Formats: sequence, C-alpha cells, structure tokens
Amino acid sequence: MMGGAAVVRLYIFRHGVSEWNLLKKWQGEQDTQLAAEGIAQAEEAATKLAASGLCFHRAVSSDLCRARHTAEILSAACSCSEGASGGAGQLRLDPRLRECSLGRFEGMKRDDIKGPNGQYRPLFEELVSAWLSGFAAAVCLT
Repeated sequence: MMGGAAVVRLYIFRHGVSEWNLLKKWQGEQDTQLAAEGIAQAEEAATKLAASGLCFHRAVSSDLCRARHTAEILSAACSCSEGASGGAGQLRLDPRLRECSLGRFEGMKRDDIKGPNGQYRPLFEELVSAWLSGFAAAVCLT
C-alpha cells in the first residue's frame, strides 16, 4: 500500500484471433470460437506472463466464448481458476464486456457495411457510438 491506498494494476487483453476474424467478418455479439491461431496467441501470451511472475488476483472477461477462452488460458497460467470461491484467482464473466451489438451488420464483411462513398453506414456508426458510451460502466467492475 502507498499512503493507505492499495495499488491496483489493470491489464487489458484482447481475445485471440477468432474464426470470423480470419473470414474478415464483423462479430459484434455473435459467439464465435477462437481459431487455432487465436489459441496459440493466448498460449504464447500466457507463457510470457507466467515467466514474468505475473499473478492475477482477479480476472474478468466477456462471457462470449472467444474472450472467455482467451481469459481461461491466461488465467490458468497465472494461478487463476474459474470456480474459485471468491478472492484471488477467480475468473468472472461479465456480459457488460461484450463487444457492441452490430445488429444486422453482424456476420457481414467490412466492405459490405460501407456505403457507395466508402464511409461506414450511419446506422453502423450509431451502434458503435452507443456501445462506447455505455462502456464506462463496465470498466468500473465490482
């Protein structure tokens, strides 16, 4: 503790490459799997984190399987385990950390979402903006 306040370090990781990333499809809240490459990325990161001596006291992940699978791999290497009862090492799933819902654009390729002028369609931009506006609540996790 420094001056009576606990020091908190926050590490943020993006999920590994998913099957839809390889297909260049927008995922949004679609529950897509990690590709073999994504699993290898998570395993490589986990190896490096473990070698550095990093240990998570708490891990929080989106409940979507690509993020959850990445978090499980990282957590396992850093003495975390899903199902731990409270406190150190617990992996918590929080749907507030999901990627934004892209509605009818989910599953579409980037070029299919752009209009004739090469800009993203206004509805797409509105969906992303709305998600970003609500993201602050998810960052302050309890």
